Amino acid sequence: MVLKLRERLAELWNPEDPLDSLWRILASRYAAALLLGCLALLVGIVLLVPQRPVQALSDAMANRMWLESLAERFGSTANWLTRLRLVDVKHSVLPRAVLGLLVFNLLLSLVDLLNPIHQLAGPLLALRAGGEDDATAHVAGLSLATVIETNSQSDTAEDLAQRVGQLLEDHRYRLVERGKRDWLYADRFAAFAAMQFLGLLIAIAGLLVSERTSWWEDNISLGPGQVRPLGHGMDLAVRADAVQSSTEPGASFHTQVTLLREGEAIATGQLPDRFPALYDGLLFYAVSTEPALLIQAQDSTGASLALQTPETGTTQFTQVALRFREQEVEESPQYIVVLDLTRGRQVGRQFEQRANERYVLVPSRNLSLRFVHEATPAQPAQYHVEAYRGNESSPFEEYELDAASSVEIAGDWYTLQPQRYAVVRFGQDYGLGVLIVGAVVTGLGMVLSAWRPRRQIWAWSEQLREETILHLATTGKPAPWFESLATEIGTRLNLEPSP
Repeated sequence: MVLKLRERLAELWNPEDPLDSLWRILASRYAAALLLGCLALLVGIVLLVPQRPVQALSDAMANRMWLESLAERFGSTANWLTRLRLVDVKHSVLPRAVLGLLVFNLLLSLVDLLNPIHQLAGPLLALRAGGEDDATAHVAGLSLATVIETNSQSDTAEDLAQRVGQLLEDHRYRLVERGKRDWLYADRFAAFAAMQFLGLLIAIAGLLVSERTSWWEDNISLGPGQVRPLGHGMDLAVRADAVQSSTEPGASFHTQVTLLREGEAIATGQLPDRFPALYDGLLFYAVSTEPALLIQAQDSTGASLALQTPETGTTQFTQVALRFREQEVEESPQYIVVLDLTRGRQVGRQFEQRANERYVLVPSRNLSLRFVHEATPAQPAQYHVEAYRGNESSPFEEYELDAASSVEIAGDWYTLQPQRYAVVRFGQDYGLGVLIVGAVVTGLGMVLSAWRPRRQIWAWSEQLREETILHLATTGKPAPWFESLATEIGTRLNLEPSP
């Protein structure tokens, strides 16, 4: 395989014209395959290896916490990932450099297809230098000859090549000739191959437009009745009206949403899970619908107790909403938060929250409550509740619930109401449309190229003492179309196969 590759690369090199050879090497499919392989490797690293977030790059504290979570997840391997800079591939210049070289390769390939002047050499150098017997295995050659009698008016080498060119044009081949006109190149169905390169360039342009102009808001939680401004200079807001079970295939829930402008409803619709929706250039996508708990607490006299959560920090509320993520596998903690446990004193407590667990603190009672969502096929909304005193590590009370209920903990009553909330992603990305157009053009070019592969043929003639010999060549093994075309050329030009 290595020898074949060396032979094929040697074919592309013409010592008489290094710049032309460099052009053909950079525009070759070998360079494209190498760049695509490098790009696929980088994308694989980005998908498989956790990438350092932008906030961690600019905040030393956030960076330290992120590195700690990485070490907890990967152990000693985290040091190698950090030293090799594999955690920073996404934000490095390397993917952009490889993508730039790929764009350059695609541009050269597209230029070659639109103006195939560099194809004049092709496999012709190998065939002319060593004859057909010495040609590489991937080049199929065929020679036809006509005998010229002395002092006759038979065709010269240039005339014979011209007649071949006229015949190829009659077959709708695109013709490129050399200066002496005894050496020509022709191809057909090149437009289908050009569509693939053009589509890839359009898709890459879409990626660039997305990177420069798009904006997204991720992991936005919307519960029933909650309003979220869209921001980014727009006077729009989105409100979740209800989260309900869905009857559509592939979606278990859907969210009824309303778009607001200055408090007035301007549009309403449904967002099924994992189905996008478009409105006035804005793209909305319901990532998932997850369980939630609304919690209130009252003492024995009916007065409300102040509550706080790791998400709200030291701010206290009479009602809090705990939002869980349904996870089938165990994962590392999402974040670590230190809170004030009592008023007026800096008494801290550290929490490591996983996706399916949440904490609620009751500062006036020096209590903390741990809620664990345990989804099962029989009970899709089951919760396990544990109550802790101060910094104790063992709960003094535990409960199980699967519906709205009130439980008594240390003389106080806690009202728990299960709900659902939607995790929504919305934003604006005009590059996405360009990317889709590029993908469609590329796919169409691939289908058409499979239906009508590109046909390439080289022809040159040489004048001997008593005869003029015409050589025909094409890439790949001799195909039926090439053999049929060569036979027709020989018949119409009254040529006989050379011995």
